Amino acid sequence: MRILGLLAVLFLITTTVLAFNSLILRCSDCLSNVEFYEIGETTCPHCSALKDFFQAEFCNNYYFCPINTNADCYRVALDFFRNELIGKAGLSEYEIGVPTTLVIKRNMSGNYLLAVVIGEIEDRSFWTTLACSEPSSSIPIYFGNVKKYELPLSLTEHSAFINKYIIYPVPRPTCINKGSQDTLIIGVASILMIVAGLGAYIVLSRRFTHAPSRRNPKRRKIEKK
Repeated sequence: MRILGLLAVLFLITTTVLAFNSLILRCSDCLSNVEFYEIGETTCPHCSALKDFFQAEFCNNYYFCPINTNADCYRVALDFFRNELIGKAGLSEYEIGVPTTLVIKRNMSGNYLLAVVIGEIEDRSFWTTLACSEPSSSIPIYFGNVKKYELPLSLTEHSAFINKYIIYPVPRPTCINKGSQDTLIIGVASILMIVAGLGAYIVLSRRFTHAPSRRNPKRRKIEKK
């Protein structure tokens, strides 16, 4: 019975680890062809905070275009704000600000704009969810983590849009390769799940092994006088 119980626990741990690993690897696949393109200013504290966040969490997946120090960044960003956010999506000029981040997907079928985010959001799961979303003809526009507007853009127009508004006039930030963070998470989580499962099995096994039998409880008989 104890062997059967151990096998059951190991089976449960294995299926849980495989499901968790599959989820992590799917997120990793999403990030392999996605870029977070931040429009900002070097003197803006929110821009700098978001830039540092991207540098730490998505080192190979982001670019910072400074509109206060680069004339090309300023010119293209101004056109994007006026033509797309104000002209097509209906934002007011008072709602425009930095940092503004465009989430871009590039693959064999083409280049796509997945979302536009206005504001500083330091939440890895939020950005990963956007990275794993599918291209659409209605681009969600977020203020923080709240969706407020949509930018109409047919799927056939995505590549032209990106070619028009996404430029790289300054060098990409230096990225120190720390290895695969997702692989590290998978390894640590797998070990913790195995240890926790085996620990739970040992505790429960000892508890039921040493528990008094309910059918033959240890008791003192009362002698008849």
